Amino acid sequence: MIIGIEAQRIFRKRKFGIDRVSIALINYLQKIDHTNQYYIFVKSGPDNDVITEKSNFKIITLPKVIYPIWEQLYLPKAVLKYKCDILHCTSGTAPLKCNVPVLLTLHDVIFLEKSFLKILLENSRYYNKFGNIYRKIITPFAVKKSHIIITVSEFEKKQIKLFFPRLKQEKIKVIYNGVNKSFQKKDSSLRIQKVVAKFNLSNNYFFFISGKDPRKNIKNTLRGFHAFKKQNDNDVKIVILHHKKSEIKRLLKAIKCKKLWNSIILIDYVSNSEIRILYKLSTLFLYTSMREGFGIPILEAMSCGTPVITSNCSSMPEISGTAAHLVDPNDAENISEGMHKIYNETSYRKDLIKQGFNRYHFFSWELMATKIQKLYSKI
Repeated sequence: MIIGIEAQRIFRKRKFGIDRVSIALINYLQKIDHTNQYYIFVKSGPDNDVITEKSNFKIITLPKVIYPIWEQLYLPKAVLKYKCDILHCTSGTAPLKCNVPVLLTLHDVIFLEKSFLKILLENSRYYNKFGNIYRKIITPFAVKKSHIIITVSEFEKKQIKLFFPRLKQEKIKVIYNGVNKSFQKKDSSLRIQKVVAKFNLSNNYFFFISGKDPRKNIKNTLRGFHAFKKQNDNDVKIVILHHKKSEIKRLLKAIKCKKLWNSIILIDYVSNSEIRILYKLSTLFLYTSMREGFGIPILEAMSCGTPVITSNCSSMPEISGTAAHLVDPNDAENISEGMHKIYNETSYRKDLIKQGFNRYHFFSWELMATKIQKLYSKI
């Protein structure tokens, strides 16, 4: 069988969840499948060593054009040229005209839950707005045309069914994501010291992965941290990923927490090896999002031995199980209570760490790749 995999974004320097899932899928398929022929369709980029070619895995670089043209024009032509039997689209959209069966990985349908106006008005980057509008237009057609829909949680499967009630139940397959084994790697003291110095880390900090999307819930998380600081006379800081100084200062002014600025460390972007150290050195990890399709950082933190506070909604309870402290993301006081409990109750903290180590083992990239490879063989 000749299998095409759309992996357009994996060579870009700044990678996010979808990119890492695609990379993990390809790397583990290479370990388990030595029979089928694979063509990996990508766009050129600076980080082109995240996957390598094998005898039955060939990387095909398509023209560097905007994504809709790349996907709707060049990708189906490449599928035809390389005589693919199936095409796996890994980013939630697919060519509207494709001459072979399509498997579609749909990580979430958050963009379908928003109106076009809300997407345009929300506080996010223009690139993200354009991407969500494109997905909102294309995904409904892609879902109807695809032979199989792969999603990443039982919760997200229910959400997909809400938007596509006529979709047959057996067409949607839930296959969990995994967590990279590199997060269990031990770092040298010198390497740790370099990361601490680079980001000016304090000895005692909470780690929060955010972003400009309002659903990441930075407002209530900072309100919760502010309440925690008022209750606890300590030097705890909060390390926030993916935000700029001007954004945070405006936000602190809006929520009337300006004094919190001296307790915040901002980091724009980190490598996998750096984020591993950030997890491991943190007192606790905050993943207090309003809405997620899966929540890979929950498992990453657990695998690093860091206790996790996450939300009691969408997919997060499903992924964390009983191994995280669950909070209402709409309630800043509840978030603060979670911080207080983990910070001050040593036995509870140790129990979460122990449960976290057990929990992350349920999720494996190899198992994900094996299940997807079996789906390929059934088409």
